[in-house]
Amino acid sequence: MIRKRLKVAIVGGFGTLNSVGGFTSFTKSLVKKLHGDEIEFIIYAESKEKKLNSYNLFGDKYLLIPRKGKVGLIEHRINSINHAIRVEKVDIIYLLGYVSCGFINWKAAEKNNIKIIVNPDGLEWKRSSYNLLIKLILKYSEKIALKKANWIVADSKYIKKYLEMKYKKNNIIYIPYGIDFAELENKSDNNYPYRGEDYYTVVCRCVKENQLLEIMEGFKSSNVKKKLIVVTNFKDNKYGKKLLDVAKNDNRIMLNEPIIDRGGLYNLRLNAFGYIHGHTVGGTNPSLLEAMAAGNIILAHNNIFNREVLGESYEYIFINSKELKEKIELIESVKNQENIRKNLKNMVFEKYNMDDIAIKYKKLFFELT
Repeated sequence: MIRKRLKVAIVGGFGTLNSVGGFTSFTKSLVKKLHGDEIEFIIYAESKEKKLNSYNLFGDKYLLIPRKGKVGLIEHRINSINHAIRVEKVDIIYLLGYVSCGFINWKAAEKNNIKIIVNPDGLEWKRSSYNLLIKLILKYSEKIALKKANWIVADSKYIKKYLEMKYKKNNIIYIPYGIDFAELENKSDNNYPYRGEDYYTVVCRCVKENQLLEIMEGFKSSNVKKKLIVVTNFKDNKYGKKLLDVAKNDNRIMLNEPIIDRGGLYNLRLNAFGYIHGHTVGGTNPSLLEAMAAGNIILAHNNIFNREVLGESYEYIFINSKELKEKIELIESVKNQENIRKNLKNMVFEKYNMDDIAIKYKKLFFELT
């Protein structure tokens, strides 16, 4: 029996076309793995232009929907979903992030027999950088997503358990993010600005819940001779000014703007001694997986999400800057560093391989239709 070719819209997976966030990396990998005769993807991205633009990439359609600054996020998601329903007439909408779920025209999707999958992306309402109003909107959106969506994809087992216990729903499936090892191997050249295995990296957004300040303070107080390269959007950012103050008078700490080129970013990881992961909110974080896949030694914030990925017995975790100082000095002195690297890399290959994860998504898409 020949299956119908599915049209799948992905909304929320892209910021601008040059964005390098976790959702963007995931979307690119998923589309690359599943693109073909059976699935056609429509990817909705953000644009600063005033009108809709589109172009094709590897046979799939990328639509640039205008977005007006930070406050335009919900409007952008609504416009993207409406376009997917009315113009593209897709079979499935995969919505990454649930912030817009309280404002979606769910009846229009149901009327047109369009299935909607939502990936909550962690417990967004717990982010300390959000004010009370935003947190209330996110809590409401989470509730609506669980009530209305055909399927919920949790990228963390803990998130899945939390949602099942709170909402008593049985349409929640665990599918983590994944690493495309073939893509990473193709980009493992030495064309990058920091040469030699003499540095740690941090790669994340410049927000409080990623513990950048605590990481830099802990590193600064340590006796480590290696450098710390912090890749984040620190410019024009109030929190970023605090980072600049901490970095003063310490030539080991280097602040670097986001690296758009995926190959350049992977080479930065590949040649690093280790990676310090401060994320405290969310599920399976792609940045952590990529660092593990690159063979980095990991120092991670001690929370349930990071322990789920690294394993409960992993000992190089910290809760504050003082503990980070102690752990980073400890890791410098251990003799089995290569075993640690090898074990972390094998763990990612076995549990978070994009080839396996893409198969799970393909199965979900076709079961829905």
